[in-house]
Amino acid sequence: MLAKFSSLFNILPTHKHEIDLALSSGASDIEDAFQYFTALFNAPIDYFVTRNKKDFRKIAGKLPVVSSSEFLQIVDALQ
Repeated sequence: MLAKFSSLFNILPTHKHEIDLALSSGASDIEDAFQYFTALFNAPIDYFVTRNKKDFRKIAGKLPVVSSSEFLQIVDALQ
């Protein structure tokens, strides 16, 4: 299953800069902050999709945080 997942998606690198931002962000879940800042600095990424938007209240900014259902509505509207 991981091999299939890996073939469908790009795995992004995380650097010291993103880790430092995550650590200083005040996020309630540090792993979520690592993921968010990694996504933020690996453009082009239009949305950060999560099932737990509340964990991103303090850190969300330039990269919109959406739920999976919101993302599907966005994709549907584009078609």
